[in-house]
Amino acid sequence: FVTAATAAAAPDGVPLLVSDRFLPAPTSGVAGLSGSELIVTSSGATQGSPGPGRPKTAVGLRQRFLSEAAVRTLPSPGLQSSPTTPPLVVVLPTDWKLSTAEEFFDGITPDWVAFGSLDDAVGTRAVQQVSPDDIREVSDRREVEPETFTAAQELIDTGDTLQRVLIENTSLGARVTEEALSGLSYSVRGSQQTARNSLTLSRGWLVARLGSVELTASSGVTLSGDSGTFVVTLINKLDEPVRVGITALTDPDLTIDAVEPLELGADSRTSVLLTATTTTSRVHNVTLLVTDARGAPLGASEQLPVRSVLVSDVIWVILGVGVGTLFLAIGLRLRRRIIASRRRGAEPA
Repeated sequence: FVTAATAAAAPDGVPLLVSDRFLPAPTSGVAGLSGSELIVTSSGATQGSPGPGRPKTAVGLRQRFLSEAAVRTLPSPGLQSSPTTPPLVVVLPTDWKLSTAEEFFDGITPDWVAFGSLDDAVGTRAVQQVSPDDIREVSDRREVEPETFTAAQELIDTGDTLQRVLIENTSLGARVTEEALSGLSYSVRGSQQTARNSLTLSRGWLVARLGSVELTASSGVTLSGDSGTFVVTLINKLDEPVRVGITALTDPDLTIDAVEPLELGADSRTSVLLTATTTTSRVHNVTLLVTDARGAPLGASEQLPVRSVLVSDVIWVILGVGVGTLFLAIGLRLRRRIIASRRRGAEPA
C-alpha cells in the first residue's frame, strides 16, 4: 500500500512496489503518483492454487504464476498503448512451502515465459498516471482482529507460566513469545482463523505440560478441634524439575495456611502438610489448586470437604463435673468399705 505522501517522499529515480489491489484496473504495469513511479505487482499470483489442498506449494504457485502470465498475453480493453505485453511483477510470498528456490523455478519451462529484472520489465513501458483519490483504502482489511490478539496473549502468558514452573529452563518464555508474535505478522493477516487455530494448538500443548503436575488429597478431612492438619501429595510427571505452590480457595469461616513454593525433581512426588483453622463446626468445601511461584493456577486441582468437631466450654464444664462426681463416689465407696472392714475386725470371735 502507498499514499501520495509516501510517493512524494521517495527519492528520485527509486520506483515503489504497490499491489494491484490498491490501484484502479486496468494498468499497464507502471503507474505514476506524485512524481514517482509505482511498479504494479500481482496480488493474485501469490495466492497459489485453489483448494482443497495447500495453495502455496511449488506446484500450486507455478500453476498460478503461469495462469496469471497467460492472462496478460490476452488483449485487455482500457490499457494504454504499449509495445509489449504487460509484465507480470510478483513479490514472492513469505509463507510459501518450498525447500529450495530451484524447486520452484526449474518447473517453469514454457518458451513464452522469460524472467527479467524490474528494469527489463518496466523500463520502456508507458506510465499510467493515477490520482491520489484513485488509491483504494483497503488496508483496514488487513488489520489484526481482536480475537487474534487475545489468542497470542494467552499463548505468551501460558509460556511464561511454564517457564516459571521449570527450574532449569530459562528460554522457553522467549521462544513461545516469538511464536505468538508470528501469529500477528502481516503475512498471516489474510488467514487469521488459521493463525488463531495454530496459536490455540500451541497453547494446548503447553497447558498439557502444566497439567502434568498433579495434586491428590483424601476424600474428606475432620478436624478434632478448631484447627488441625492434613496431608496432600504433589506429583511431578514431567521429566524436568519444577517449582510449584498450593493455593486454597475456601469460605470466610475456614483458613488454610499458605505454604512456600516447593521444588520437585523429575518424575517425583512429595507430601505436604497443610494447617486448617475454622470457627464453625459446619462442613466447608475447599478447592486446592496447583500454582506457580506467583500463584497462577497450572490446571490441576482437588476438592474436599473439611469439618470440625468443636467442643464448647459448657460441655467441658459438664464433663468436669461428671468426672469430679465419679471420683467423689469412688472415694465415698472406698471409705465405706474401709469402715465396714474395721468393724468386722473389731467383733469378738
